[in-house]
Amino acid sequence: MLVVPMACAAPQSAAPAPAQQTTQQTTQQTTRQTIDDVLSAVDQAAAETKMLSARFVATRTDALTDETERRTGDLVVSGQGASRHAAILVRDFIDGTGRLERENRHFVYADGWLTEFVPSERRATSRQLAFPGEDYDPLRAGEGPIPLPVGQRRADLERGFTCELATWPTNVAQGSTAATPAAAAAVARLTPRDGTAAARELSSVLVAWDQSTWQPIAVFAQSTDGSSTLVQLREIAVNEAVAEASIAMLSPPKLPDGAWAMDRRPKESAPDAERRPEAVPGEPR
Repeated sequence: MLVVPMACAAPQSAAPAPAQQTTQQTTQQTTRQTIDDVLSAVDQAAAETKMLSARFVATRTDALTDETERRTGDLVVSGQGASRHAAILVRDFIDGTGRLERENRHFVYADGWLTEFVPSERRATSRQLAFPGEDYDPLRAGEGPIPLPVGQRRADLERGFTCELATWPTNVAQGSTAATPAAAAAVARLTPRDGTAAARELSSVLVAWDQSTWQPIAVFAQSTDGSSTLVQLREIAVNEAVAEASIAMLSPPKLPDGAWAMDRRPKESAPDAERRPEAVPGEPR
């Protein structure tokens, strides 16, 4: 237990208490931190992340109507780069009026195909996003259909964006069920480079990383039309800490009886064919 003497030398000559020293050191470290420090730490964490799971809240605000839609659910990512598999389970949808709808829509990405399972309709739609052997990562910032830079390598970030340190806007989390990222989070602004696929759709992306794990905890993407998408992560688990129930999400859900009515849609051969599927979390229905 730390005991601070109440009667000692004059305050101006007293040494800072250990807690004060820690605060001062943290402030100094934050002040000295550069974008190079942040990207290096993010890259190291990405290299060590073999699997990750989290709960998410995705909020989309339409620029024309100013209406907000919110989705909540769970996600899991396994592997790295083009070989990774991912799954998202959208549990709830809240429309602009506040009406809650239980969605239970399950998205699974594997081997270049993104499949959406809708149990209530016994329907599954599978869209090919990449050909075999193609260097495609569904989580690559500004390119994939899932706007979450989980396990994002530094080279990918710098190839598609100019990166700079930033602060998280205090008004971004208004109306959300999750709090604004803590002041201790490292925040970077990613601006798409001219001529990239991201530049056609995005004006900027803010990413906040937890500095204790260097995993992303919030992403705020602003579209070129003025609309925005905020994705916040909580209850993040990495590698061996990922629960079996989360790992099971990577497999197609099972129906009580019968089989899925499957609709398979191969990718067009044109190199610039649209890859993004419809109605991924945080986008319009």
